Amino acid sequence: MAYLFMSASDDEYIDGTYDSEQGENAFFIQTKAMDIPADAEVEGILLSRRIDLPNSAPIFEPCEFIAKLTTGEESESQPQALHGMGIEPFENKIGGWPVFLQDNEFPAGGEWKLALQLSDSRVPFSVNFGDGCGYAFIDESAQLGKFFWQCY
Repeated sequence: MAYLFMSASDDEYIDGTYDSEQGENAFFIQTKAMDIPADAEVEGILLSRRIDLPNSAPIFEPCEFIAKLTTGEESESQPQALHGMGIEPFENKIGGWPVFLQDNEFPAGGEWKLALQLSDSRVPFSVNFGDGCGYAFIDESAQLGKFFWQCY
């Protein structure tokens, strides 16, 4: 199980969410089964769906989503930065090679594997990667996670 968090504010811009080392986001890996009682009646931050209204500001309503997975094959080659190559890199994916918008950028210190790539224009909830993609990585020990995003 993995958990992704990113700082957000309705009132002001938060600098540093694009960088895995600035402390404005976190990608946690749960490494063991947890036997902790759960309470179905908990309040907290929820996902929200954006609803655009004519002649008015958009509103956001709480919601839940189900993922539909499609398997596919990828090349064994290393990732390529696609900035300026005329290739549409915006896709959501689990695992495989990242499709970077800018230069190839892996977290520092060791070997990292892509856990998740999200395009902010192809998810049904509100997130801001500057009209780009977010990348969640797991280290080679499967103990640590890092997250950052890139945009054009």
